[in-house]
Amino acid sequence: MQEALTNVARHAEATRVTVSLATSDEALTLTVEDDGTGISEQALKNGASLGLLGMRERAHSLQGQIVLRRLGRSGTVLALTIPLVVRAGAAPKRWASS
Repeated sequence: MQEALTNVARHAEATRVTVSLATSDEALTLTVEDDGTGISEQALKNGASLGLLGMRERAHSLQGQIVLRRLGRSGTVLALTIPLVVRAGAAPKRWASS
């Protein structure tokens, strides 16, 4: 969340940011949505910025994933999903969901 908000502050020229956190039996989902200029198509395709790479690496280390997309003409939404039950092949551990 910190890196996502840093990116909004540095690049988005947003006037509004919405952060939500939801859980289900299977996963925790963090969503950060802004009404700024929107992430460029080049940044979406390239994905090589250090901030995005760092977020993806951290998500991957928790067997999670990040989905990043532009909202119409302006704004960006980032959704991070982390499973609460570790998938097969990993340590048989259940992440705390409380």
